[in-house]
Amino acid sequence: INQQYPKTQELKTLIGEQVEFQDDVMISVLKHRIWDDKEANDFYDENEEEQIYETKILEVVIELKNKSAIEKEIHLYNLYLESMGFKNGVMNIQVISSDIRDRAVQKLQPNEVRTIEMLYEILLYQFPKSDWDKLEAYDMWLTFALYPEKKMLLLK
Repeated sequence: INQQYPKTQELKTLIGEQVEFQDDVMISVLKHRIWDDKEANDFYDENEEEQIYETKILEVVIELKNKSAIEKEIHLYNLYLESMGFKNGVMNIQVISSDIRDRAVQKLQPNEVRTIEMLYEILLYQFPKSDWDKLEAYDMWLTFALYPEKKMLLLK
């Protein structure tokens, strides 16, 4: 069945390592953490967001580097959080924020390096309830390309 379309190869990148995100733009994960309940509740209150489901917020700090001699437009909404059995995009509140650090589309000048905090919502129904307080133990990654290479930024 895969004679016409070869099987996807996985390219796994560890925290701190760089990989090409777009032409001449490198990306790396610097760190990540799951917010405690108070931080998450304060965030929802500040942004007047209503929580429909019980959630946790995963903050991922990435670094982008434009290695080219021209300005590059970077689309961060292509970075999906994945684990076995779920896939989430960046939080909607982050996409519509007017704060430059939180915009889903970034413009990088030639040779510019920028650090960005990405926020992902994890919903209770996406995991067994017995594992809800142990999410840090789950293998998770950011994915931004699926074929012919699945490019993964590991969060371990």
